[in-house]
Amino acid sequence: MEDIDDTILDSMFKLTLNERLLTNNDFIENKIDVVKNLIDCYKTEQNSLMLLKSNFLLALLYGIQGFSEKMKEYILISCKYIDKCLPKDYKFLARFYSQMAILSLKNEDVNKANLYMDKFNLICDENNFLIEEIIFKSQLIYIKASKCIESSVIIKEIETLYIKIKEINDFNCKKIYFFIIGKIYFLFLDDALIAKVNFLKARKYADLLKDIQVSSLCNIKIGECECSFENYECSMEYFNEVISNKKYRNVNIIQKYRASNNITKILIKTRNYPVAINNLAKSEVYLEKIKNHNLKEAEKFDLFISLAMYYAKSNEKSFEQSICYLDRAKNILNMIKNIEEYTIYDLEIIYHQAKIYYIFGYYDNALNTNKKLLEKSKNAKNYNYVKLAYKSIYLCFEKIQNYEMSMKYFKMYYELKMMYIKARNRNYIDSLNYRHEYIEKEINNMRKVKLDLDKKKYVDHLTSAYNRTFLNDFLEKQEVSEYCTAFMIDVDYFKEYNDTYGHYNGDIALKNITIIIKKYLKKDMLMIRYGGEEFLILSVCKDYKKSKIFGRKLCRIVKKFLNNNLTVSIGIDTCKNSSIDIREIIENADKALYKAKESGRNRCLHYHDFKNF
Repeated sequence: MEDIDDTILDSMFKLTLNERLLTNNDFIENKIDVVKNLIDCYKTEQNSLMLLKSNFLLALLYGIQGFSEKMKEYILISCKYIDKCLPKDYKFLARFYSQMAILSLKNEDVNKANLYMDKFNLICDENNFLIEEIIFKSQLIYIKASKCIESSVIIKEIETLYIKIKEINDFNCKKIYFFIIGKIYFLFLDDALIAKVNFLKARKYADLLKDIQVSSLCNIKIGECECSFENYECSMEYFNEVISNKKYRNVNIIQKYRASNNITKILIKTRNYPVAINNLAKSEVYLEKIKNHNLKEAEKFDLFISLAMYYAKSNEKSFEQSICYLDRAKNILNMIKNIEEYTIYDLEIIYHQAKIYYIFGYYDNALNTNKKLLEKSKNAKNYNYVKLAYKSIYLCFEKIQNYEMSMKYFKMYYELKMMYIKARNRNYIDSLNYRHEYIEKEINNMRKVKLDLDKKKYVDHLTSAYNRTFLNDFLEKQEVSEYCTAFMIDVDYFKEYNDTYGHYNGDIALKNITIIIKKYLKKDMLMIRYGGEEFLILSVCKDYKKSKIFGRKLCRIVKKFLNNNLTVSIGIDTCKNSSIDIREIIENADKALYKAKESGRNRCLHYHDFKNF
C-alpha cells in the first residue's frame, strides 16, 4: 500500500467531494481489506501511531461509501489512540481535528465541533497548512449552506477562501474547491450559472490531473445546470459525452447510469416518448451493473420517477402505472437516512405526485398535494419548490374555475419568479435562500450600489455634473429623443481667470457655476460638463420663447452670484419636431454659442435668431 499519509489526504479529498457517483465500490472495499490487515499487524507490533492513522483512514473510507455509523465507530477508536500518544505529526493532527470537527457538526454537537476547530486553527496558523485549511473550510461552508445559513455569510466565506485558493498551485485542491462551490451554488444558492462556471473550472483541473472520474462527474453537473436553463440540446451533449466518449470508458457505471437517466428525463420533457422508453431500457441495463446494493436502491429512485412521468405523459398513459412507480420511489425514500437528502427526495415525490394528479384531471387532489408541497418546502426553506408550488396551485385553481384564488397565487408565483431572476445577478443579491421579505431589501441595497457605480462612471468628479462618457452613451441609446432644446454654455475669459487666480480658484469657480445653475434646473433637465469650461443643458421644452427666457435668466444669475468676476455666454437651439436627431440640436446650439461670444459675450443667442438674420 502507498504511503498512508498520501492515502489519508486522497481519501479526505474524496470525502470532501461528497459524491456517491464517485464511489468505486470494489476499489474502496479492497482498500478497506488492506487497511484492516495493516491494523492487525500494527496491533501485534503495538505501534500506536500507525494504529491511530490506520483507524482514521478506515473511518474516511467508510465515510466515502456513505456508512456514517461505521465512520463514527472508527473515528472513536482513533480518539482512544490519540489520547494515548499525541503525535508530533502536526499535518496529520490538522487533518484529524478537521474531520472530528466536521463529524461533530453533522451530529449537531456544536461545543465539541468548536473545540476541534480551535485546535485545527491553532495548528494551521502556526504551520501554514493551506491545503488542509482549504479542504476543511470547503466542507464547513458546504455544511453551513445545507443548514440554510444566510447566503450572504456563505458567499463571504466562499470569496475569502477563494483568496487562499489563488495562493496555492495544488491542482487537486483547486479541483475540490471549485467542485464543492459549484454544488453549493447549484443545490443551496439556486444559481446554476455560477455553479456551471465553477464546475467548468473543476473539470479543467480534473483533466490536468487526468482524473477521469471527477472530469466525467463535472460533465454530468454541467449538463444538469444547462437543464435548469432549459438548454436541453446542450445538456444532452454533456450527458452523451459521459456515455460515449472513449476518454470516459473507465468511469464508474453509476455515472453512466445517471447520465443516461438524465437524458431520459429530457426526452420526456421534450415529448420524445419513443426514444425515451428505449433510453429507459438502457438506464436499467446500467443500473443492474451497479454492484453496491444500497447504492443501486438509492439510484432506482430517479428511474422510478422517470417511469412515473413516462406513464403520465406518453401515448401509453396509465394513472395506475404512474402511481405504482411513484409508490416504489416512496419505498426507497424510507431507506434514506441522511436528513437533507431525505427532505429533497420527499419534496420531489410530492411535486411529481401533484403533477400526475393534474395531468390526469384530478384537480382537487392536485391542489391539496401542492398545498402540502408548499408547506413542506417553506419549512425546508427550499424556495425553488415554493415557486413550483405557487405555479401549480394557481393552475389548479384556474382549472376548477376559481379565478380569484388563481390570480392570488399567480401573483405570488410571479413575484417570487422575478425575485429569482434578480437574485441570479450576483451584483444584486447574494442568494435566493433568504427569507422572502429580506430579498426585496437586498435588491434595493444593490440597486443603490449600482447607482453609485454608474454615478462614478458618468459623473464629472470636479463639478458633479454628468460627463462626456454619459453624453456619448446617452446619445447612442437615443434613437428618438424626448429632449428638444440644447443650451451650450461657455464661461467667458476663463483662461485669463485661471492665469490670474490660479487653477485651484478656477476649479472652485467651475464648481460654483455648476451649483448655481443646478439650483434653477427643472427635473426634466440634464446638465453635462461638455469639456473644460463648457457645459451643455438638455431640456424637453419645445417652446422657443421659454427657452430663450431661461437662457437669459442663467446669464443674469451667474453674473449676480459671482459678483461680476465671471460671466457666461449661451447658445440655444430648440426644435418642435422630436424626431430630429438631438446631435443636430447640440451642434446648432454650439454654433449659436460661437455667435454669442462673437457678439460681446455675457449673453445668450438662439440659433434661429442669427439663422433667420
